[in-house]
Amino acid sequence: MDKALLEESLQKLRQIGVKEIAKQTKISTSRLQDILDLQFEHTQRVHLVGFVQILEREYKLDLSGVLKAYDDYHNNHSAQPEQVEKSVQVQDLSLDTQKQRYDAIDERKKQANSKQKFYITLVSVVIVILLYLVYQNVASKYASNAKDSTQDSATEIQAGEESIQAENMAQGAPQDSSAESSTPESISVDSGIDSTPDAQSQKIPDTKDSAASPAQSSTLESTSASPDTESRADNTMAITTDIMLWFDIIDLDTNRRKYQGVTSDTYSIKTDNHRWLLAFGHSNFSLTMNGSPFTFPKSNYPLYFIYEPDNGFKKIDPQTYKRLAEQVR
Repeated sequence: MDKALLEESLQKLRQIGVKEIAKQTKISTSRLQDILDLQFEHTQRVHLVGFVQILEREYKLDLSGVLKAYDDYHNNHSAQPEQVEKSVQVQDLSLDTQKQRYDAIDERKKQANSKQKFYITLVSVVIVILLYLVYQNVASKYASNAKDSTQDSATEIQAGEESIQAENMAQGAPQDSSAESSTPESISVDSGIDSTPDAQSQKIPDTKDSAASPAQSSTLESTSASPDTESRADNTMAITTDIMLWFDIIDLDTNRRKYQGVTSDTYSIKTDNHRWLLAFGHSNFSLTMNGSPFTFPKSNYPLYFIYEPDNGFKKIDPQTYKRLAEQVR
């Protein structure tokens, strides 16, 4: 080995310091100082080989020249041939001090670290994929439940409208019979007219006018009352929201619950000129009657209202709502 290269390696060790090297390698300072000074009077070659291996592995240096210097030193200062033979026999130990051996060890460590990183990355990717699949499954179930609740509310609305139409038809039948019964009464009045020609000629116009006027007045009254009745009966209440909203609707006139559930769309119902009791889980929605909005303070707390045909919507406290809701069958 070139002496200049050996001296460069020893100089690096001197810069680190004997105490620091001894602390890291557990080699005594006296042995380290002998190696740095190339003084081998009190050092055996077998021990020196171990010290050199430790220093090469720790600081990645080529110190094979130290062993050559050791051999040269003992060759010059030894007079016994047996010692020379022993030094030659131990010369093969210098092969263990080559840097290639430690470079191979470092390379294997790098490969092991690379494989470990690869497996960690693979496991992380698998975990992320599983989490994504679980999220998709939960989201699909939630969307399906929301769709089913919307369909159920639509079915209930349709059933409510059909029942309302049936009630309107049932209420309309007696009115028609009463209208028809007025005709015989007018005929019976006409049958009481005086039979004399003069009286007949004088009274016929009067009886016709008197008979016509009640019929016309009843017709006018029914005509004038019909739009108001229809408008009151056709009052449509609508609840519109774009997030999940729990609400409860009770018909106070029949003491029956019309709907109780959750929706994230529009729910509408005809009031049938009844009084209604309403409860909502929060205030993120709009409430309209025949398209006219009803304004109320917004909050995250439950809200309670009562609707009356003559007074419209009115906010009530929880105690009033509880008292009125207890009557529901």
